[in-house]
Amino acid sequence: MGAAAMLLSVAAEAAWTPTASMLDARAHHTATLLPNGKVLVAGGIDGSGIARNGTELYNPATSTWSAAAPMANARHEHTATLLQNGKVLVVGGRAYQNFGQTVYVAAAEIYDPNSNTWSSAGSLTVSRFGHTATMLSNGNVLVDGGATGAASASFTYLASAQIYFPATNSVGVRLPAWRQPRCRMSRSCCGPAESWLQAEP
Repeated sequence: MGAAAMLLSVAAEAAWTPTASMLDARAHHTATLLPNGKVLVAGGIDGSGIARNGTELYNPATSTWSAAAPMANARHEHTATLLQNGKVLVVGGRAYQNFGQTVYVAAAEIYDPNSNTWSSAGSLTVSRFGHTATMLSNGNVLVDGGATGAASASFTYLASAQIYFPATNSVGVRLPAWRQPRCRMSRSCCGPAESWLQAEP
């Protein structure tokens, strides 16, 4: 595990070039492009496998990293979704801690780039990691799938889903379960075909 970072040039001949290293080495984190052009890197695990709550900002204009405000919850294998209002929604994840237990995270948090602050966005009904969080055309976020578990037991794959509502900054509306539980999958927003997901708070 390292802190090195690379940039991909999308010129005629694509190529990778080294850029400044992150402040902290991490894996299983998220990286979200913000409206101001900076990149928010959040959470992940360190070289010992311990979950981080720290975050960093990459500035492509200066090729530098700077520390950002930490999350309230350490987590990895979470999701980070850029909302229409320019804030970032972080949901779920899990956290291996130095006393040998894994905590499965239900809490959601919001990052405000303008104030460099985190605030609560409520909690999922079921904690989960390895899920997806997809912004729908109405600005709500579909959180679905993944896995959950207890600190002393193996995890269980999930078929459940919920909706996050930016208008009320809350997680609600537990949707009907899928036929098949799944984890670490991908999801795309399908325009009119997503209409069955357009729940209201």
